[in-house]
Amino acid sequence: MIKDNFINNPNKKIKKISINFAGRSGSFFLQNLLEGHENIMTFQNEYDIYLYNLAKKFFLSNEDLNNYSNFLRKNLNICIHEHSKIFNAGKLYYNIDKICDEIDDIITKTKYKIIEKNFDFLIDVFFISHCFLNQKYININDHYILIHTHTPFNKDDYIFFENNLNIHTLFLMLRDPVKAIDSHLFHHTAEHIVPSKKIFLDLLILFAQSFVSINVSKKNTVFVIFYENLHNNTSIEIDKICERLDIKNDNILFTETIGRDKLQNQFISNKEVIYGFRKFKTPESLKVLNDYQVELIEFLFIDIIKKFNYKLRHTSISCIILFFKFCCFTIKDNFSLLNLINAIKIIYNLKKNKYELDRV
Repeated sequence: MIKDNFINNPNKKIKKISINFAGRSGSFFLQNLLEGHENIMTFQNEYDIYLYNLAKKFFLSNEDLNNYSNFLRKNLNICIHEHSKIFNAGKLYYNIDKICDEIDDIITKTKYKIIEKNFDFLIDVFFISHCFLNQKYININDHYILIHTHTPFNKDDYIFFENNLNIHTLFLMLRDPVKAIDSHLFHHTAEHIVPSKKIFLDLLILFAQSFVSINVSKKNTVFVIFYENLHNNTSIEIDKICERLDIKNDNILFTETIGRDKLQNQFISNKEVIYGFRKFKTPESLKVLNDYQVELIEFLFIDIIKKFNYKLRHTSISCIILFFKFCCFTIKDNFSLLNLINAIKIIYNLKKNKYELDRV
């Protein structure tokens, strides 16, 4: 039994897989494909980040380990409720109180065996408890934990992440930056979360952050997946993932699931399983961005666009004219010039780093 194995050896740190992304780049799609595999423990992609942040907060405090289950019980339920209310998110499929009861039981039985307080244990004990209750198909001797970190880390957060978790692979989801930002703006506007005109600069920073945060010394843990390839050449990409993780290529990887429950309104034919599904043409059409915003994105991210063979949508115009147009845009929409300078500074720091990540 997976719980008994963990109780017998609570100091063995379970290997972690993480998904990092710049928004609207296919990270939920990837997690839904990995869900259900016998070697991959998962929770729920929308709520992993709250577990991660709460575990980090508890780890950095001086709280006694015995208080961990009650700390999670109280705060995770609050976070999930607030997230669901603000973002109209999907329901949580699992009972947090029952998971916390199992955490309490495991800690009671292992607290004298734990050599030192460590962040890995706080993540591991949650997933083991959840798996014991809800994912009984998991291989008890050979498994990963998949934790969806939801947004790119800043530099300090990434340093904490890589120094305190047993990271095997960080999947970096990459999408054409023009389409990723356009899709993000449309998504937020459609759901009335944030007026689109107020997050354009933040999205430029967010996309750059995916690359800036990666520590070159740890780049062997990073595995780049292209959103477009995952949709259009699914079989090939799944083969690469299985080889990377050294897991069996199972048919469950070609179905979007929560655990092993197939997501609603999904049908995948045999032909689609072989050749990929959700096919679309590239470059994808845009719904929100205007011409000069597209040109600005392409100008700032031209190295990424060239490196990963994305097609330019517009002929580059004069940098002076582009900067003038963008300044007019920021003034009209009441952006601060400081935000503009900060966005360009981060992106040019990215250019200075020469994109050390190797192409997969």
